[in-house]
Amino acid sequence: MNDESLITSPVTMIEHEIAKHDRRTKVQNLEKYRTEAANWYRAAIEKLALIRDDTAFRKDPIMPGDLVMRTPLS
Repeated sequence: MNDESLITSPVTMIEHEIAKHDRRTKVQNLEKYRTEAANWYRAAIEKLALIRDDTAFRKDPIMPGDLVMRTPLS
């Protein structure tokens, strides 16, 4: 099949509906994978928070020369 036939031939209603259905299915799959990725990310962050050593900064929390965030990132 050559590329010209795809460009010059008109799309039938059936082909249009099939393409629309395929796009909807792919978008739904993307939402599923985004949700799964967000859950994995949240679990990893929670795991890091549990093993974080907060006692390391009790004596001198901010030392001269340390980088600090002056305003929260939006």
